[in-house]
This record gives sequence, C-alpha cells and structure tokens, in this order.
Amino acid sequence: MSGTDGLTGMANVMGNLNFALFSWLNAPERPAPAMLHLATFCAESLIWAVSVGIGLAWLRGGESVRRTMQAAALAGLAGLSANLLIGLAWPGRIRGRS
Repeated sequence: MSGTDGLTGMANVMGNLNFALFSWLNAPERPAPAMLHLATFCAESLIWAVSVGIGLAWLRGGESVRRTMQAAALAGLAGLSANLLIGLAWPGRIRGRS
C-alpha cells in the first residue's frame, strides 16, 4: 500500500464524516417556531456564554489557566476581527435582515 492510498482512505473517511455531520445539522425548509427560536438563541447568544466562561476561568485560575484563557481570548478576537473584515470587504444583505 502506498502513501497516497492512505491519504485517499483518510479523505473518504473525512468526506463521510462531513456528510454525516451536515445531514445531522441540516434543518428543514420550514422548521417549527420553537426550534427556530432555539437555533437563533444558540447562534446569537451562546458566544456570550463562552466569553463569560473564559473570563471566569481567568479570574479563578492559576497562572497556567490565565495564559491559556488569554490565548483563547486572543484567538477569539482574531476570529471576530477576520469576520468583520470579510463582512466589510464583501458587503451584502443577509436574508431576513436589513
């Protein structure tokens, strides 16, 4: 078996995993109102729970935990900054929002 066979097999496994996860997360065209509200809450509000968790861990943790939480906060800031820059570079209206 050559090295490329292993890579092809891994690509097939990852493709199957990707399809399974997408199928599991895929929502119907017209979801129930309760499910829609739950999904909206999770998408828009849970980022604050992560931020509060990082802050609490930083306040209560030792030096090692503080360094880890600082790195997590910086990584989150970098991700949000990239998101903002991409949104500014490609402005467009998101469906359902003005």
